[in-house]
Amino acid sequence: MISSLRRVFLLPSSRNVCRNVCSSSSRSRRLVTWNHQVHGYPNIFLLPKQQQQLSSSLSSLSLPVRQFSLSSEVVLDKEENYLKNEDNQQWVMDTFGVQRERMERYLGKNAFINAPPKHILWERANWVQDQLNLTKDDQERNRLIQKCPGLLHHSIERKLGPLFHFFRIRCTLTEREIIIVLSRSPQVLVYKLDNLRHKVTFLEESLGIDSVCKLLKRAPTLLNLKPESLQPKFDYLTDRLQLDNYDVENPQSMLTDIIIRAPSLLSMNIETKLEPTLNQIQNRLELDTHRFRNLIHRSPTMVYRTNLEDHFTWLEKVLQLKDLQELALIIERQPTILNLSIDTNLQSTIDFCIEMAGDDVPEKEVVGWFRKAPRLLVASLENRLKPRWAQIKDSVDGKLDYSTLTCMAKYTPLDWDQAMERLVHGIYKDNNNNNKKKKKKKKETEEGGG
Repeated sequence: MISSLRRVFLLPSSRNVCRNVCSSSSRSRRLVTWNHQVHGYPNIFLLPKQQQQLSSSLSSLSLPVRQFSLSSEVVLDKEENYLKNEDNQQWVMDTFGVQRERMERYLGKNAFINAPPKHILWERANWVQDQLNLTKDDQERNRLIQKCPGLLHHSIERKLGPLFHFFRIRCTLTEREIIIVLSRSPQVLVYKLDNLRHKVTFLEESLGIDSVCKLLKRAPTLLNLKPESLQPKFDYLTDRLQLDNYDVENPQSMLTDIIIRAPSLLSMNIETKLEPTLNQIQNRLELDTHRFRNLIHRSPTMVYRTNLEDHFTWLEKVLQLKDLQELALIIERQPTILNLSIDTNLQSTIDFCIEMAGDDVPEKEVVGWFRKAPRLLVASLENRLKPRWAQIKDSVDGKLDYSTLTCMAKYTPLDWDQAMERLVHGIYKDNNNNNKKKKKKKKETEEGGG
């Protein structure tokens, strides 16, 4: 109670203080409230006007009146040291660049209306900057405060200090990882520390201790969910994917991988989203339990999509697939295809390759390249294929073929320079042709031996 009273006393209004002192029903209890919760607390800092208001209220109750201490750090006759009414919000917005909409979203419409002195807000801002090692410039600190304005709203001793210690020690997060958590989930400052401990303990027991740090970095908003709402999702996914079957060596590990790769699954409604989407994937592709489980394990983010049928239909039509088995094989080989936009990514990539291949290569043959190697569809058109084609276009007579496209899509930026040199000198194509000949010869030998 003392700590909460101290918070009230730091506010520009003493109405809550007087209400607290006067809340008891009898005079004896009011005296106890005063002696043990107010009069006995030595470091209560009030403005002169606050002293006058509180003294008047106490005198009317026949309670003893004392002279309160004044903060030695604040010159009270300088009005600019204190924020007043609506100017408080404007000062915070002007000084740290906080948007009003974001401030009201996380702290309410009356955020900073009753604010501590400016030097206290500056102290909190500088403390956050030191604790998170934001030493480059004030802009980095201000960007964090813009995303999480509650850093100025809460006390260092009662909230920020214990919370940062909890993140470092209990959750083993680095300074940068704490910044990620605060930026993506500003609501975390609202919760009591015991509440956060309970949530982290639950996640550790459900997913394993080593996974909590990864999970918080990828989806800190999970701290906003109650364990009571998470457990049904864990149970459902375990049962739906049949993770308890004999052929799954470590069910918890597989469930953990799925959640870490797609943490937003835990915020989805089972009846309206999870169940219909999972059923659609399995039934549409005619997958058995084992293949379905492995597909979701490899790319659980496909469950996020709301237009999966559009992707299935597009793949069947454009790639000229014969049956569902061929469609299922392509998606199993490259499941991230379902995460890409049809118009922006998939169709644009095919159109680009058809154009670059020229009139000498039939369109049907170009489409066959993607059917043969589905990974070509997920290569970035703007960041990988187009820039690399511009580099080697003149060296290959301006005509795109399957080997060149595969090389452009396959190599990482670190390996691309060496691969480009080999491609330009024809070494890459020669190697591909030799590999094809070896495979063909091996196949003929095996058939002859059979």
